[in-house]
Amino acid sequence: MSKQQQLFIFRYIAYAVAFYLLIDLNFFKELFHINRIYTNFATFLSHQNALLFGLDVTREANKLTLENFTVVVVFGCSGLEALLIYSAGVFAYTAPLKLKAKWLLIGSAIMIILNSFRIVFLLVVGVYDRELFDLMHTYVTQSIMLFIAIIVFLYFVVKTNEHYKA
Repeated sequence: MSKQQQLFIFRYIAYAVAFYLLIDLNFFKELFHINRIYTNFATFLSHQNALLFGLDVTREANKLTLENFTVVVVFGCSGLEALLIYSAGVFAYTAPLKLKAKWLLIGSAIMIILNSFRIVFLLVVGVYDRELFDLMHTYVTQSIMLFIAIIVFLYFVVKTNEHYKA
């Protein structure tokens, strides 16, 4: 493994730990409220998308209700973890700050939008089959969000390398 690869791994771990502490350590939770703000935004966006699809969804803070099924969006469901994984990779990668900022915005927007559709999808699944909801929520859609974070990061790497060649 090259020195540059080792440095990337070290920086990635450092950023991932720092980001996680920012959202999960009680001191920072009380100071910044990042998780709560992000979760409320994810719920708001999911509610708007559900309404666009003609679903009769109600929203109360971080809860979405459709017919007789309620989804409570919390850390791990909001998509914030996937966003942290992506962001740590972008920050750790060797690239100009301007390019990192651009791809943080692009990648974040992609993941936030896709996660809002994931939440709406899970809400609909929960109305019709609660066992399938548990399977889809716990294993399938969370894995898909992590996969999306990795794919968007790899796309960032490809675009960054193209930028350097130009």
